[in-house]
Amino acid sequence: MPTVLPTRVYKYGAVPLEQFPEEGVDSLYLTNKLWNRLVEIHNEHADLYDKARRDEDNEYARLSQKLEKLNENIDKAFQDKRKARIPAQTRSSEHPLIKAANEKIAGLKEQRKELYEAIKKPRLRADKLIDKKALNKLYSEEIKKAQRKKSTGGLSGSTANEIGMNFKVARDKVFKTPRSKLRFHRFDGTGYLHYRLRDNTSKSGKTGNKQDGVSFDFLTFGGDTDQRAFTLQPNGSRGGTPRLKLRCKVAGGRGKASKVYATFDIILHRPIPEGAQINNAKLIRNRVGDRFKYTVNFSVRVPEADPVDHREGAIGIDIGFRRLPDGTVRVATIYNTVDQLFTHTAVPQEYVERMEHVESLQSELDESATALGKEIKPLLKNGTILPEANKKFKFVRGIAKAPSHVTLSFEQAYKLGKWTRYEAGVLPPEVEKRAGEWLRQNARRYREMHHLRKKTLGWRKERYRILAHELASYKLPIGMEAIDLSIFAEAKDRDNELSDQARSQRFLVSPSEFLGAIRNAAEREGVLVYEVPARNTSKQCSSCDIVHTELKAQLAWSCPSCGAKHDRDENAAINIANAAYKKFSSEVGKKVPA
Repeated sequence: MPTVLPTRVYKYGAVPLEQFPEEGVDSLYLTNKLWNRLVEIHNEHADLYDKARRDEDNEYARLSQKLEKLNENIDKAFQDKRKARIPAQTRSSEHPLIKAANEKIAGLKEQRKELYEAIKKPRLRADKLIDKKALNKLYSEEIKKAQRKKSTGGLSGSTANEIGMNFKVARDKVFKTPRSKLRFHRFDGTGYLHYRLRDNTSKSGKTGNKQDGVSFDFLTFGGDTDQRAFTLQPNGSRGGTPRLKLRCKVAGGRGKASKVYATFDIILHRPIPEGAQINNAKLIRNRVGDRFKYTVNFSVRVPEADPVDHREGAIGIDIGFRRLPDGTVRVATIYNTVDQLFTHTAVPQEYVERMEHVESLQSELDESATALGKEIKPLLKNGTILPEANKKFKFVRGIAKAPSHVTLSFEQAYKLGKWTRYEAGVLPPEVEKRAGEWLRQNARRYREMHHLRKKTLGWRKERYRILAHELASYKLPIGMEAIDLSIFAEAKDRDNELSDQARSQRFLVSPSEFLGAIRNAAEREGVLVYEVPARNTSKQCSSCDIVHTELKAQLAWSCPSCGAKHDRDENAAINIANAAYKKFSSEVGKKVPA
């Protein structure tokens, strides 16, 4: 049986050497359109499935109708809760207004829980009566039809297939996650184009073999006669690091005259391993403020590395976002049981000050956009709304029809100002005048916020990658707490009990980005990563194992049993490292040293 080589993704920034073609933007629009069509088919199929069940079982039909009404009431209750946050001026569930809204939601959810139980048996009964095979066949045919070139408007088969695969993964996750659903995507100029890399020649030199995967050298540009969709050529060096010129097809068919190419400059800061097989590539276009950032991802099968011989020991990582007296914010405390050393990693004060400046700029933009929204909403409602054929129709209607408690965002204000600058005479004159004034007063602030944010967050990401590589190079098992980091994240309908300062510090640190970098580095190097229960890692004395149940949030504490003095985070890192090593030892059958 052939060995399956590990697949890694190599990501590089790409700088356009010329303006990105409009035909390429049209291709990205087609990718977005295909995704939305697949979501639409999924929803239609779900409705057909449910209709078939209702037709076969009256009890299921009655309970389904009742469930629909209950879900509508729950959605309305959440809307009321969001409105209540405005006079409450907080997300805390302790405020009377939000507490009352939560109680109403909890009561409705309890009713829904009971209804879910009641509907299970009728649903199973109905499932046995419907023709699932015919329904699934119809679904598969619609999905295949949507991905055909004629249906996509000329989108490349490689990109259409990749969107289909990503959609299938997302759909499978939806089925495994209760009450989740697939969402339509609004096109904002972003997206990706996929390139399946194949050698179309056989060893004899004849075409038609279509061997999947190519070597790095195979992608070398062959001159004007080379019409391949994805090629690279040397383009000098920068600071001793090789540069490449990427030429990739962004639109067109097989005919030479129809092909449209875009060219980019790439710095090969991370060389692709010798002997690796490049299976595919992806050109990604992301929006950063009013500009776009391009990246190129290579999916690479690398030669199999020798297995890691883990030494007897482990690394424990205790994450956090504690602000320290010196102005820094602690990211994590790391303990190496072999060297018995602690490492405290933190984002420096300069980084904190930069991000606080970004937040200050964003707050100012929010306030000015809110004021603009109050001025132009009545004018848009009373003025001429664009015809539906206009590409900005939904954008303008969204502003005009927004509820009174929904303010105009600074992103909307910026887009409106830019649009009225280049397409004057479309909206009421007073709207265009005020949007133009807002742009003149805030354009520089808007660009400063986005560019400083991008630069600073990029610095953090690179710092985390370097640290993750250093940790993986020890070749020790790595332990980290099994924590649902989403509980710290901002969510539209979640009450966040963190203080404003703690939420700000959580954003500055981004624990999920740090842990993700460690997992990626460990996977590359063949290092084992273990998640250990988070319960009591800070409160359990690493010297005597007694749990200090009365311990609060203080950083320094003494064990009431043995008297050992601890730094809270260092103590947790030791406990995490020990727990990870116990898991590792049980897997390899080693005896854990006392």
